[in-house]
Amino acid sequence: MLLASAYLWSSLHIYYTINLTLNGEMDNSVTQITGVIADIPEIKKQSIQFLIRPESIASYRHPLPAKIRLSWYQTGKIPAAGERWQLQVKLKRPGGFQNPGGFDFERWLLVKKIGATGYVKDTEFNRLLAPAPVWDINRWRSHIGLGIDRYCLNCSSSGLIKALVFGYRGDINPQHQRLLQDSGTAHLLAISGLHIGLVAALFFALGRWLWRLYGHNLRYNRLEFASTFAFVAGFGYAALAGFSLPTVRALIMLAVIFLALKFRTGINLLNSLAIAVVVILIIDPLAVGTSSFWLSICALLIIVFAQYLLSHQTVRWKQIFIIQAIFSIVFVPLGMLLFDQINPASLFANIVAIPFVSLSILPLAMLASFSAALDLTFSQWIFVACDGLLAVLRGYLSILLESGL
Repeated sequence: MLLASAYLWSSLHIYYTINLTLNGEMDNSVTQITGVIADIPEIKKQSIQFLIRPESIASYRHPLPAKIRLSWYQTGKIPAAGERWQLQVKLKRPGGFQNPGGFDFERWLLVKKIGATGYVKDTEFNRLLAPAPVWDINRWRSHIGLGIDRYCLNCSSSGLIKALVFGYRGDINPQHQRLLQDSGTAHLLAISGLHIGLVAALFFALGRWLWRLYGHNLRYNRLEFASTFAFVAGFGYAALAGFSLPTVRALIMLAVIFLALKFRTGINLLNSLAIAVVVILIIDPLAVGTSSFWLSICALLIIVFAQYLLSHQTVRWKQIFIIQAIFSIVFVPLGMLLFDQINPASLFANIVAIPFVSLSILPLAMLASFSAALDLTFSQWIFVACDGLLAVLRGYLSILLESGL
């Protein structure tokens, strides 16, 4: 019964998503649309790429696509996230090249719920209809990005800082991107479950400390107060990332764990993982089409397996080293399956990079970025320190790759 229900729910969800794909009668046609910019545009040398949530498409009598991916070539206009625009565009249905072993672009579009692609025609019809509302989270993400541009102007790693703070990867230097991919550390510089968990853990500790100082008269006990504090912090950080799929999955996991603490149920990590997977697949069955979903599940299963094997008396640094070693060994076949590559340097790279990024670079980047958003001049010096630490990390990764590890 459960299997049949899951099959029917997944089929219904897939049918609904496919039904929002651009109808064939509008394929390769020029039309006029109005809509809201759904994310921070990616600015390139000759073009701008962005997502738009359409509100209307001229002469279109079918359900509107949830999102449309557009390119705007050689234009001086730069749409901002949250703004409402009218545009003249040429649209086409989602499609890929279907090259064996190549990137499945059509599946990527389906998972992202992008129902059409196209480009903007250069006409006088294109104009801004309304600015982004004050409450729009993407407006605040853009504001933080402008603060980084202003106070981190001479930083060599400003693109990496943006990726860490609010999940924007459009400004990452291609050489830096290649270095991270070759060393198997690219996952560290995208807001993921690791970062959400770290922020939640830091604010959980802060919540416990605040409760000791001021929380004695509150109706919440120390554990409930700290858990609420941590979840709100994790939720805020996920909002900065635009509620991407990895961050939503991490939030669901946090919610399961904190609800278990709230109601004092004897739930363990494996049960929490199972409940989180079920909730995720109820909300979005298409998550199974993303590599990040399987990597997250495998990573958590590895932690559960390692904790089962390790004794509680094992020294903490040995536990971290053993877990990381199991990660690297198991992720060799996963890397071949999902990405068609092997990263021999990933063990030595991640065992240093994970704590280095999580405990030093990320907190500094967050502090500097929020200070810059508030226009505090000392944020420039924090950016200098953060940029220096990222340069040290890049140097270490380069040495690993040059040594042939």
